[in-house]
Parts: sequence; structure tokens; C-alpha cells
Amino acid sequence: MSDIPLVEISAELLAQMRERVWFHTASLFAVERSTPVYKGTATCVAVAKKEYLLTAAHVWRELRGDRFALSLEADRLLVPIQTSLVEPTVLSGTEFGEWGPDLALIRIPDLVARDIRQVKAFYNVDKRRPSSAKAP
Repeated sequence: MSDIPLVEISAELLAQMRERVWFHTASLFAVERSTPVYKGTATCVAVAKKEYLLTAAHVWRELRGDRFALSLEADRLLVPIQTSLVEPTVLSGTEFGEWGPDLALIRIPDLVARDIRQVKAFYNVDKRRPSSAKAP
């Protein structure tokens, strides 16, 4: 693999890359006293026909309270999500060291995923798995 200086990549290619990444990205907000506060981003992913938000564990910990919200586009209303309706799986801790992993995979309800799908796409991990049975 060779490194390509960023200045050598065309503006068109960079725009295509940015658009493709943005297509799977949502912004996360904690709802504090009815005011949304930006906490980070999440990648929309699908695994085994279920939809998830993949984010950093420290971002997930910042989404305290009974609900949080997603921003899918700048000119759309936030999508509220009851924290009690999600199933987070967190991979982090001091035994991993300061560089991680620091991940949270948050299973979201089907109705919320349906709302997200109107604007975003879920990156299907199953379609991109290695075909070898020996692969993790």
C-alpha cells in the first residue's frame, strides 16, 4: 500500500468519498433539559438483519438520560430515541489502554431504523464479511 498525498487527490474524488461516508453517518445529541447538545457521530450499520449505531464508547456514555437524538441532515428535525429501547454493547475499559478499543454498538428499534432509512443507509457488514470460515 502506498501513501498518496491529499493534494494529489482530485476535488471530485474527495467529494465522492465525503458523500459516501456521510451517507452512513449520523450526529448524536444528548437531550439535556429539552436542549440537544452535540456529543459525537455514529455510523449506521446492519448486521444479521438488525440495525445499529456504531460509535465510540465515550460518546455513548455522554448520552445520559432517558433519551438521546440523531441528526440525519442539517435541515431536518432530530430523531428522538428512548434510551430504554436500545440495546448497547460496549467494548472499552482500562485493560485495553488509552488507545482503545473504545466502541459502542447500539441496537436500535426497527421503527427508528425505518425513519433513518428515509435519509441514510445502513452499511451492511454481512455483505462485506470475509468468505473464509477461518476468518474472525
